[in-house]
Amino acid sequence: MDFSTIRTRMKAKDGSGYKNVREIYADVRLIFHNAMKYNHESHDVHVMAKTLLEKVEKKWLHLLPKVAKAESELSKEEAQAQEAAYANMTRELGTELSKIDMALTSLKTKAIAKCRKLTLPEKSMLANAFNNLSLENRVKALAVVRETNPDFDDSVDTVMLNFDSQSDYTMLRLYMFVKDTLEVQEGTSAIDHEDNIEAEETKNNDKKRKIM
Repeated sequence: MDFSTIRTRMKAKDGSGYKNVREIYADVRLIFHNAMKYNHESHDVHVMAKTLLEKVEKKWLHLLPKVAKAESELSKEEAQAQEAAYANMTRELGTELSKIDMALTSLKTKAIAKCRKLTLPEKSMLANAFNNLSLENRVKALAVVRETNPDFDDSVDTVMLNFDSQSDYTMLRLYMFVKDTLEVQEGTSAIDHEDNIEAEETKNNDKKRKIM
């Protein structure tokens, strides 16, 4: 390390320069320490290096409060810049999420508009299949109704579910859910599962569900 190298790094603009004044101070001290290390204490170079180092360190202590203040201000500026960047990213993300939400709402509206009605046989099969669901799956099925019908209350012990008052979209979703769930639950492939439900009702008599 020497002063010409320090000067070169101070002027460098390619990223190889000093990041802060503390790095400059460290290299200056290294020069004097090397001069003292490789020259005997009685040598003029050692003596001059020691004298200059003391002056440098005294000057550094005088400048240190200003350095600390500058670093503090820089940290605040960097923090503010980072906060501004995060705020901008948050706004952009919010805008994108809003667009996605609008697109999903539009798709849902189109899906509801194009939703077909259940046939009478399908409604009949749905009622029979619904009662063959386990209590846990029955609760999930009622949650499907609540998702598309906010006025539907499934929090009471006895739930009155009128198929005729539900939208075509709700009925089709319920039909598909019950069909798929029953296939998994019973290993069947038919929606019109006709097993007797009394045994199931006995096991799950802590919460009754009625279908109208």
